[in-house]
Amino acid sequence: MRNLRATVWVAAWAWIISGCSSASGGPGDMNGNSSSSGGNGSGADSSTAGSGSASSDSDAASSGSGSALEDDSGTLNEADDAGFDSTPPDASPPLTFDSVEAIETYLNGKHWLMAGSDIASDPIGYSQDVVYSNMDLCFNEVELQTNFPGNWTALYVYAVLSGASGVGSTGTCENDTPTGSSLMGSSPAPVISNVQGNGACFDLNIGLSSGNQGRGSISPDGTVLSVEDYLNGQATGDTCADGPVGSETVILNGEPFTGNAVQVYVLQ
Repeated sequence: MRNLRATVWVAAWAWIISGCSSASGGPGDMNGNSSSSGGNGSGADSSTAGSGSASSDSDAASSGSGSALEDDSGTLNEADDAGFDSTPPDASPPLTFDSVEAIETYLNGKHWLMAGSDIASDPIGYSQDVVYSNMDLCFNEVELQTNFPGNWTALYVYAVLSGASGVGSTGTCENDTPTGSSLMGSSPAPVISNVQGNGACFDLNIGLSSGNQGRGSISPDGTVLSVEDYLNGQATGDTCADGPVGSETVILNGEPFTGNAVQVYVLQ
């Protein structure tokens, strides 16, 4: 039976204003002026007059087209521009994670996933490639539900650990190959403290029987939750006062820790 002690966390708008103005003469404009001249001039004169009228109408139409966009001063006509606002709307206000309450409120009810390259190679400070007697740290993925208040729940989907022959042996965790087995875990929501910046780092005290502790962070857009935690009493240098999440400041069981214990969860 696996006894998991790993706790897993985590414009410019282009406003296209197309103006289209059309001006056309009446049905009789293109027929010449012979019908309204009142005389019986020669066909040539009549033809010439008609041709001139057509040209005049064309000029008028062209003039009318220009007036739809500009007034006499050459300025864009306000009436034609009515209803169009070229000013982009304000961007959404930034998320605020500068307090314990703000972080807890945001995390409440969120669903997260750790998979692929986001999986820590050394969760809680122990290699995923080693066979342990009391825990399995080789994951295909971990689904995390964060609740405040209440419990955090996690579904651990295990991956194949190949090349290992027994307890204490080392193999290769094939994160992309699930074994088909999984485990649902639950723990009280962690205690968050010492929030720095806009959630760039905060300390965590995770309410497991082992009392995991460490540090976490949340991205400015709220889509990535990172957690770095270790078994209680085994690590020092794992708080925000020592450095941001992932800093090489941790001493684990008396030795400098050089692995990767940062679990990265993406908002679903």
